[in-house]
Amino acid sequence: MNKFVILCVIALYGASYSVEAASRIIGGTAANENQFNYMVSLQNRSEVDQLTRGHRCGGALITLSHALTAASCLHNNNQLIVASQFRLFAGSSRLNNDDNSYRIRNIANFTIHPQFVPSQRFNNDIAVIATDSPFSSIAVRVLRVPTADISITYPAVCHTPGWGAQNASASASYQLMYIQSRVTVNTACATAYNAMGTTIAMQANMLCAVPLTNSTGCHGDLGNPLVCGDDLQGVLFLSKDCTSLSAAFPDVYSRVFSHVAWLNQTVYGLNNETSGASTYQAGAGLLAIFALVQIVTSMS
Repeated sequence: MNKFVILCVIALYGASYSVEAASRIIGGTAANENQFNYMVSLQNRSEVDQLTRGHRCGGALITLSHALTAASCLHNNNQLIVASQFRLFAGSSRLNNDDNSYRIRNIANFTIHPQFVPSQRFNNDIAVIATDSPFSSIAVRVLRVPTADISITYPAVCHTPGWGAQNASASASYQLMYIQSRVTVNTACATAYNAMGTTIAMQANMLCAVPLTNSTGCHGDLGNPLVCGDDLQGVLFLSKDCTSLSAAFPDVYSRVFSHVAWLNQTVYGLNNETSGASTYQAGAGLLAIFALVQIVTSMS
């Protein structure tokens, strides 16, 4: 088991979750242009004239019309942000490579996990962003939602890409970066964060992963995916602060496999008694057919 050397103490998070204190990447590797073209950037329309295009959070496509991100990314001071004030970008490793309209989509709606409570941190921190029209399969690809849970014996290295800031004074990076990680036991995250003063009770619907190199999150990395093979296994909601790279430190993700029933209902309109979802929307049956067609098309 990994032993974590704690050389600094970060300030306690507030009771309400804020994107300004969210997870980020420093110390990563620059991504190639088409290396992670399932990645999306949630962008504030009022800031798209900036180099980083108003990047707020990361996410990953699970259909050509749906991206998975962190629910806390979609809140400011416990209030849901307005979908029409944001857009999604995908299909390039550089945020400023947005001249072609096929890389930009308007947002139709957000669907927050029904058991996520903004004022109560961490649990069920996952959400779906739906676009008003699908991305082109020529420009992007989609990730698989896992059909089996990942274990700590998983042999391969996982990846987490993101446009988070590369230093504490920046808001984001226009260049996509990534880190490599291995999944570990949840108690490792509980021990590490509790020692730093950030109390977290790790649940079965959370996933702990340790970067292979000294790296940490920074502004704009909330919602980044943990990708193992072609499966989207986790959605980032907690990492170390962006001021210290003293040691490899674990990141905490929402475990996607634990939310498959809710995703089936939200994205595909498939009823499942175990989902507990309360966000089913009218017309989702047609959406399910449309989304399935998109997946088949993207694989052709």
